[in-house]
Amino acid sequence: EYKIYSLRADNLRIRILHKDFLTSIIPRKMREIGRKAHGWLKVTGNSMNEGQPIKNKDKRIRIENDDYVLFFESNDVAASVGKIVIVSESLPDSGPIRLLVKHLVKKNNHLFLRSYSRDKNPNTGDDFRDLDFDDCYQLIGEVIAVAKPNLHEDA
Repeated sequence: EYKIYSLRADNLRIRILHKDFLTSIIPRKMREIGRKAHGWLKVTGNSMNEGQPIKNKDKRIRIENDDYVLFFESNDVAASVGKIVIVSESLPDSGPIRLLVKHLVKKNNHLFLRSYSRDKNPNTGDDFRDLDFDDCYQLIGEVIAVAKPNLHEDA
């Protein structure tokens, strides 16, 4: 059983039926909510576990390993600045394409993908660094909710 936390600033209700949650995870596919395709993505890793950019009733909602994020499909980069997004990462000679959950920020007319983490990057041992939003990244969608197992009571 999961608790679902909305990340929408407009505080719109997100109605999700249990069967929608399961069928959108298994098999992996995009489904329709209204006129927007949406999907669930299981989070692997802790690059967004600080939860700094997300607030819900004055509480931080951390995006942690084994949570699920609900996102709607979007390729409108300008409209997604300042939001938590899903991007695909395709680096030369790095193997398969990966999907990342990051905060899309704009600084000095340049776009970056930012992590908010209490942990260090497991690959480097350093703090997570901002990633240049360049040709190696493609916007997939905007995160609108986080589903957390009920055992995460301190979200």
